[in-house]
Amino acid sequence: MSDADENCREILLEIDSKFRNIQQIEEGSDTLFRLKDADGKKLIAKFRTLETLEKTWFEKEPLILNELNDTTDIPVPEIYEYSLSSETTYFMMNEMPGQLMSEDEEDLSDEEVLNLLEKLGHSLAEIHSVELEIEDRFGWIVNKKGSLHLEEEKNWPEMFESLINQRID
Repeated sequence: MSDADENCREILLEIDSKFRNIQQIEEGSDTLFRLKDADGKKLIAKFRTLETLEKTWFEKEPLILNELNDTTDIPVPEIYEYSLSSETTYFMMNEMPGQLMSEDEEDLSDEEVLNLLEKLGHSLAEIHSVELEIEDRFGWIVNKKGSLHLEEEKNWPEMFESLINQRID
């Protein structure tokens, strides 16, 4: 376990010394831990430790999950706690039941794949129907002081150019 991973484990115990069964999850972005709280509730803690992931992207994730949880029927993890301003940025969410599609993709029939794609399409439509306090403006969703806002762009070509330039940089 790296020093960064050990630091994350220590932060978990500082948050609540009653956390138990703390196990690091090897796959995924950043540093992930599976754990249980004092009531036996299964949680996932996600720490921003990868420098390649922009902090602003990481910071939006718990806010967007909260918004989706509050405004849609899409099953998303409930956020229990997050810290976006500390030296070690993290959030904690409940562990969702299910399994990764990548574990079963070779075993799925064509009909099952089409069914999953249809459900995905309905979920995307529901996500795109969520009304944030953004109205008819155009741009990037950003985190400002713990809430979602829009960083406006003038038009689609400028936004696309900005996206490409970020990737090139």
